[in-house]
Amino acid sequence: MKTLLLFFLFFCCFSCNNDSSNDIHQIFDPNILYYSNISENTAHLAFPSLTANEDKSKIIAIYRKAATHLSYDGMLIQKESVDKGVTWSKPKEIYTPPLGSDARDPQLLFLGNDSILCRFFERYDENNATLKFMLSSDMGNTYHLLNDFPMPDKSVHFLAARGNMINLENNIYSTCYDKWSNSWLIKSTDKGLSWEIVNSFTQSFAKSSNSEDLNPINESSLSYNKNGDLILVGRSDDEKAKMQLGVSSDLGKTWQWKRLPYEGQAPSLTKYGENFILTYRSVDKDRYRFNVALLTNTLELTISKPLFYSETFDMGYGDAILFPTYFMVCCYIPEYSIRYFKISYDLFN
Repeated sequence: MKTLLLFFLFFCCFSCNNDSSNDIHQIFDPNILYYSNISENTAHLAFPSLTANEDKSKIIAIYRKAATHLSYDGMLIQKESVDKGVTWSKPKEIYTPPLGSDARDPQLLFLGNDSILCRFFERYDENNATLKFMLSSDMGNTYHLLNDFPMPDKSVHFLAARGNMINLENNIYSTCYDKWSNSWLIKSTDKGLSWEIVNSFTQSFAKSSNSEDLNPINESSLSYNKNGDLILVGRSDDEKAKMQLGVSSDLGKTWQWKRLPYEGQAPSLTKYGENFILTYRSVDKDRYRFNVALLTNTLELTISKPLFYSETFDMGYGDAILFPTYFMVCCYIPEYSIRYFKISYDLFN
């Protein structure tokens, strides 16, 4: 009788954590404390990013709103929460591109003193896109556009970016990539007003002793460890290839590379003590999973757990923000929604 009761309770909990949509299937885990959606039935919401002020009294979420995944009408929308994500403000347009252009893949970085840097790229057609930056000095109330990042060379006309930036010793580091998965590390010493190229990852791969095991990367996220080494996780240009990890002990001038044990797309990387929280989308037998993983301080990917799976690729692209006893992860899901998870750190025990 006791066994039957436990089974009934488990079944009820599992059912409550499953979505009614046929496209997405929530995976039951007691460490997922809560999740909620921001939805609009008439728009495609995707590619979210999170940041907060020092005491987390104000959280800012930003995402792209458009007609479809690839339509040329994407604008950047912001919402704010002052109760740690329980409720959110009304949506606010913070950037609308010219007619026929598409703003996408926004990423936020808190710089201190209520300053936030927003990076995104603006797509004009299949072969032309520009990397753009906006700066807010009042914790997201207003933004102003900064200079576009110049193309790395005259042959490049399509420049994009996706993934976490870092602020290390008052220098901002970001990555970017072109349409052919050539990618670069770039740096700003003046809060995004101007940028310089630190290194070409494509050239770094060619010089690596294990170059035959490496592919070019496009979307990539940055973090750093207690020694000040830069840590990077990148998505290979082969859709089903394993993610690649880079470490630089000289602020990006040279890199050591290796393959991670998991296939992954659109990684995000968030510093968690001496470890890192990694989110990514994976493909498993034609099903797409959104995963949260622990990358240890020895740079071993020891734990990886799916939060949900979908029959369609049009989901994922996570970001995370940390609180004392739990962390929040955002991503997007099919059917026009941004999802926010509240997750216990016990997920990694």
